[in-house]
Amino acid sequence: TGPVALFLPLRGVSMIDAEGMPFWSPEADAALFDAIRATVDGARVDLVELDLHVNDPAFADAMADRLLAMLAGRAVATLSGEATFYDQGTIAMRLPRGTTVIICGAGGCIERVVNDYGPQKPSRIVDLYRPDFFKICGCPSWSGVVDVTVYVY
Repeated sequence: TGPVALFLPLRGVSMIDAEGMPFWSPEADAALFDAIRATVDGARVDLVELDLHVNDPAFADAMADRLLAMLAGRAVATLSGEATFYDQGTIAMRLPRGTTVIICGAGGCIERVVNDYGPQKPSRIVDLYRPDFFKICGCPSWSGVVDVTVYVY
């Protein structure tokens, strides 16, 4: 058992259920969503309604972010500190290689596996591959350090 979230894509539930497509039917979608709302136990299930289509990348991002947040609650350890980036294509921490971590910053979370040892500077807890750094930092492209929380599994 654990946390449960059910996401409703209010602008369509399939590729052919989009405006202009053969199965586009806002009335049918509304009936489906009304039935789900009437049936789901709100005390056990977090019903998340998004004004997006199921195939919208933002819908997938929202679900992935929720999953990572749910998983973060099951971590065996939590670390907080600074992260920076480098271009070696690795995730460097002072943890054994192969350790699964979720790294969260102001811009979101990512799940990665530690595959290098580091960082060298004592104030930092993780060195990230540049694209990963900017995915989670929520900061301008000239930033070099961001506060993060790392959940260890």
